[in-house]
Amino acid sequence: MAATEILEPIRDRRRAVLILSDGVDTASKTKFEKARQAVQRSEIQFFAIGIQEKPLGFWGRLLSGSPGGSDERGDQYLRGLTEDSGGAVYLVEDSKRCKEICIAIADELMHQYSLGYTPSHRAKDGEWRRIRIETSVPGLKVRASRSGYYARQLAGTGS
Repeated sequence: MAATEILEPIRDRRRAVLILSDGVDTASKTKFEKARQAVQRSEIQFFAIGIQEKPLGFWGRLLSGSPGGSDERGDQYLRGLTEDSGGAVYLVEDSKRCKEICIAIADELMHQYSLGYTPSHRAKDGEWRRIRIETSVPGLKVRASRSGYYARQLAGTGS
């Protein structure tokens, strides 16, 4: 994942990446699960604008030989990369919506808060730790920026 490698040295600022794609992998050298782990380890927030084809309808699919519609696997790939990082996927059929989505993402990035906590499981073993944030206020929805994190390993212990 080139984005995680390029942004790795920048540690003192918030980092975010915007992916513009249909989510369909046609030429990657990296397998999806490896890319997902790189995103999880990076502490970079990923957002995606998923470009979808307009549905062709029954006759259009039949005549063109194309299944048409959005590629669900592509959508799932984009969700897998973004949601674990605390980002989101915005699916569009019309490129005119891209500007409003970029504005919404920028607004979200400007209005985020940081929370800290002390984990009950303190082993520094490099393993994935799932987190969940809840509120005691009825009806209030919290969107955690990450679904978890990798516990930092002590130097010289593991890979």
